[in-house]
This record gives sequence, C-alpha cells and structure tokens, in this order.
Amino acid sequence: MTATVTPSNSTVNHVPEPAFNSLIVAMLLTAAGGFLDAFSYLGQGHVFANVMTGNLVLSAISSVRSDWTHVTRLLLPLASYVAGASTGAMLRSSAQKRMIAAPQVLALGIEIAILAGVGWLPEGFSSAAIVSTISFLIAVRSCFFSHVEAWTYASTMPTGNLRQFGEAVFQSLSGTGNPKSKRQAMVFALVTLSFFLGALTGAVATNILHNRAIWIGGLFLLAALVCGLEDRPPALSTVASSVCFIGILALLSVTSARAQTPLDAAPVCPGPSTTLPVTTYDEDVKYLADRECQTGDILAPLQYIPLRGEDGSYYLSFGFWIRERGDYASNPNWSTRPSGNVYLMQRYLAHMDLHLGERFRFFGELASSLENGRNGGPRPGLDDEKLYVHQGFFDVGLFRSGSDNLTLRAGRQEIALGSENLVSTRDGRNIRNSLDGVRLTWVKRDWTVDAFAVKPVLNNSGYFDDPPSHGSSFWGLYAVRPLPFLPHGSVDLYYMGLDNQSVLFDGKGAGREQRETLGTRLWGKTQHWDYNDEFAFQFGSFRSDDIRAWAVSTEHGYRIESKPLQPRFGLRALALSGDRNPSSHTLGTFNSMFEQGPYFSYAELFARRNLIALQPSAELNLTKSVSWKFNPAFFWRESTSDGLYSIGNSVIVSGLNSDARYIATQVSTQLRWRINRNLTWFTEFGHFSPGEFLKQATPGRNLNYWTAWLDVRY
Repeated sequence: MTATVTPSNSTVNHVPEPAFNSLIVAMLLTAAGGFLDAFSYLGQGHVFANVMTGNLVLSAISSVRSDWTHVTRLLLPLASYVAGASTGAMLRSSAQKRMIAAPQVLALGIEIAILAGVGWLPEGFSSAAIVSTISFLIAVRSCFFSHVEAWTYASTMPTGNLRQFGEAVFQSLSGTGNPKSKRQAMVFALVTLSFFLGALTGAVATNILHNRAIWIGGLFLLAALVCGLEDRPPALSTVASSVCFIGILALLSVTSARAQTPLDAAPVCPGPSTTLPVTTYDEDVKYLADRECQTGDILAPLQYIPLRGEDGSYYLSFGFWIRERGDYASNPNWSTRPSGNVYLMQRYLAHMDLHLGERFRFFGELASSLENGRNGGPRPGLDDEKLYVHQGFFDVGLFRSGSDNLTLRAGRQEIALGSENLVSTRDGRNIRNSLDGVRLTWVKRDWTVDAFAVKPVLNNSGYFDDPPSHGSSFWGLYAVRPLPFLPHGSVDLYYMGLDNQSVLFDGKGAGREQRETLGTRLWGKTQHWDYNDEFAFQFGSFRSDDIRAWAVSTEHGYRIESKPLQPRFGLRALALSGDRNPSSHTLGTFNSMFEQGPYFSYAELFARRNLIALQPSAELNLTKSVSWKFNPAFFWRESTSDGLYSIGNSVIVSGLNSDARYIATQVSTQLRWRINRNLTWFTEFGHFSPGEFLKQATPGRNLNYWTAWLDVRY
C-alpha cells in the first residue's frame, strides 16, 4: 500500500515529517510498543497497555469467569486509550493549523518524561493508574507516527504490519506488485520483528528491574526521537547518533544480564573459562552436558543439545555474537573532506555447531555487518555486508591416539595464527576475515602443526554476495612448540605463500605479486614478564621485479600483580621495510597480508607497511572487571621513498611528494569493562597529531577518534 503524502497544513491526513518516516524510527517505536506491553502484562496485573485487542479478549474471558475485578482493570486502559486518541486528534488538528510546532517531538518528549517519572514510583503504587497512563500516552503517540518510508504502519501493534508483510511477499513472488514489493516485505518483516524483540526485552527487564524497567522503554523512545532528528543541524545529528547508540547498548545490557546473573550464582562445575576464545568455533560447551551447569542460564539448552543419550560427544549447539558500535573521526584522511561525523555499525553472527562423535563436526555461521551514517559511505570490504555466510566447514578426524591427532578441515573458516600479525580474524573491523579452503592440523606431543591452502573471501556489500577471490591464493605451514631454553617460552616457525593477481605499490604501479614469507616468533610469560618477538623475511616477485622485504616486531611487558591496581607497563617496537627506490627492479615493501586489526589503536589509520613505530603503554586494573590503558605511539616511515598504505591494500598517502620521515604522534586511552563472561563494554579515544610527512603530503589536520561498543556473545 502506497501512502499519499499531503502538505502539513492539509485537513485530510497528517503525515509525519520525512525524518520520522525512517525505518530505524519505526523499528524503535514498535519495539517500544512490544516492550511496554510486556512490562504492563507481567508487572502490572496481566493487563496490556498497548494491544487493546488483547484486553478485549481477556475481559470477555474474565466476564465468563465472573472475575469482575479483573474486567475493571482491563476496561480502564481501554477508556484511557480512547481518551488518548481523542487528545491526539485534537493536537494533530492544532498542528495542521500551525498552532503547535514539531508535534512529533512534543508527543515523544512528553511520553519519555512521564515514563521516566513512572519508573520512580514505589512498588506498591496502583497498577491500574500506571497502565492507564501508559495507554493514554501510547494512543496520543499513535496519532503522529503512522508512516514508514512510503507505507502506512502501526507503531503500537503487529497485526496490520503482518498483513502488509504477507501481501508484499505475495506481490514480490508473483510479480504482480510494484517494484518496491521486496523492500516493503523487508521493512514490515523488520518492524514486526522489532515488536517481538521489544516484548522479549521487556519481559526480561521487568523480571529484573520491576517498575524501573520502564526506563528501558523510555530509552527506545529517546533513541527514536533523536534518530528522527538526524536530518537537522550537524551538531544535533551528532548527539542523535550518540544517543541512539547508547540506547541500544543499555537495552542489550539488560537482556544479557538476565541470562548471566543466575549463572554466576550457580554451583561451581567443570566448565567455561572466564574469557571467550578469539574464534567462535573454539568455544567448548561440553561442560553443559552436566545439567547442574545449566541451572539458571536461560540459553544453556540451546548451547548444548544432546543427540545420543549419555554420549556427550554427540550434540548440537547454537550461539550468537552481537556487537553494537559507534565511531567518530573528526578529520578522516587528515583533511576536512569528507567531514568527520558519528556513525553506527552493527555486526551480528549466529552459528550452529554439530558434533557427531570425536571424528566428525560441521560448523556454520551466518553474519550481517551494517554501517549507518558514515560520511563518504562504508569502506569497501571493511564496514558493510548485508547478509552472508561467514563460516561453513566440516572437520574429519583422520587419526587419533591419546592426545595425538590429525584433523582435516574443509570449507569457509576463520584462521588466527600466532599473535595474528600476519593471519588474523580482523575483529577490530565490522567484517571479520574468513577464508575458503582446507586446513590440516597435526598434534604430536609438544608440536602443533597447521598446513593450509585457502583463498580470501570477497566482502561485497549485498546479500550472499561473498564468493572466494579467484585472483588471490594463500597457503602455508605453521608450527608451534615449547622451547625449553626460554623462560616459560615457546617458538613458532612458519612459511607462507601469497599470490595476488593485481596489487598496487607506491611508485611501482599495479601488477601480480607472488610473495613468500619465512618467519619465527619467540614468546612466553613468567611471573612478572611477558614477551613476544617476531622476525620475518619475504621474497618472491612483483611483475618482473624481485621482492626483498623484512619485518621485526617486539613487545615486552612487566606486571606487578602484588601492588594495588596490578599495573602492567609495556613497550612495543616494530620496523617493517618499505621500498627504497621506485625505479629499481627490487620491491622492498613488506606485506602484512591478513594483519591483525587493531594493532596500535582501533582507528587503524594506516597498515603495517613501510613503518617504524614505538608504543609504550601502562595498564591498570581499576576493579576485577574494569581495566584502563594509556598507550601513546610514535610513527616514522622506514623508507622515505615509499608511502602509507590502507588496511585494504591501497596507497592512501604517496611518499613521492615528501622526504620527511616522521608520520604522526598518537595519544590514546582505552577503557574495558568485562561485565561478565558474555558481556563486554569497550571505549577508546585517540588524538593524532600529524608529523612533517603528513603536513607536507596531506592537508595535515589533527584527527580525533572515538569508538565504543557493547559485545553480547553466547
């Protein structure tokens, strides 16, 4: 159904301002509707504040049972809803006559303020009064919010939205509808899902916070309000984006806390570590085979589903990982174009893990990475990919004898090797890294050896548009074992090969790169010291030229765990070669391949190529769950004949226009709150002052960077 938009002074229909017609506003408003219904039903005497159809049905049932007290409680919100609808119609008429400015803002603002007050009411306050007040406010609001994009919808109940979804699905499949049928189906699917998720959040929050749970519903509305103001002046847009993000964080925090709180109080049982592994497929949930370990955890039955009686090696597991994130960079690329702004990113991962004994396993993971509001649009391959298969592989145990085993893994998979300097999951970016191919893992006494042959996955922005790259291949051998003559140390030894059909290097142009890497890593941890030293050499060919490149990275830390705040002081130093002469027949630029993100900071302004860097750090544990880190950094070019490269393998600042070596100074700080095993909040702020090289090769503006996110992972 297509809505006809009339002028704001029309006496026919009132249509909200376009800023309030957006999908995100509709989703937040319908989520608020579901939340408030769950809140009133569970916390205020089994009465709906929003869905009057439900109250009519319940009142009829109560009448049959002669429960007249409950009938009265059900009819009060009906009367309040009618009064609210009349009041809303009066306000709408006044707005059409230009007697009231910004009626949507007024309606939402008043509702948010009153809901905030309701949250302070004592537990014994009249439930009938609370529900009637909410019903009145919802009816007023519904008069001003009835359009999402080009269609009418209901922001207070799902029935009409479901009907529109069904019609749009039929039209898109049969080809009888308008060209926007698919978009209409998606819009109403998301709006309906938002109502359900709002109700789910309301049910969880009400059980924990009782009357104060209503503040979460107010946050939904506050987020809708500021998102609706996105098209207003830039300063207000920045505030709006920030508050939207904070509101989402708060909502997810409450939902996750409900699942975790009882588990923390459960009896000790063999099981989970205090932190989760880097890759989702490495999490071991077998401890949940013991029913005692599932007590109080509402998601445990999904994390471990036994398939063969008492045999704990046959099971099915489901899990998810949600990251809601906000980013800000004041002057991207050290210039004012495009201008910096606050923008939002979301990453959703959902996986299934099937184990059929000790020798067979299938792991599948769907993902969605979304970016909203970044000036200049999403960065290709890093920020936005609507829906895709992130992982899908099977493991076959080829050999097993005691702790020794040989396992074949085939399919799409994440790979993280060593300290992730060269092969990583790329967790700091909105799209994590995955590879298509095979991996053979051999465990023999103290040795663990991985052999792999894979192709990178192309992260196109779209739906299931993520084929393997036919222009790139990656293979290697990686071995790890303890090294007795190092204090509590181990050694990594590796060989890697990379074939890229087209790569660009500063001053050399683009061409085929065939590069091989030999390297070693020495690492360990003693009572006070930790160390991580890595050395790599690269050789091969770029077009008809030779490749000769090298890298050295070291990180040493000293911990004083017996002192207050348990400080750790560290120093990271690294040097990665750059090209010495663009006109020579030897390429000297080191390629960090699938490098770790982040490394110096989450800003990731440039890749680890042609770089010398020093990064001291001091980390304090403010509480058992909150840590603070101060980690400034200083950057130089290793070669003044080479430029700076992006994480996506492009030249972002050519080195041919300046002989200066010093790049920039970074001053940054991080705060991490591990709320519990499944819930982590993180924020970082950094200030980057350009050095002489950036001042000569770019506009040389200072850059401020901020990021914050909430991770919810099961």
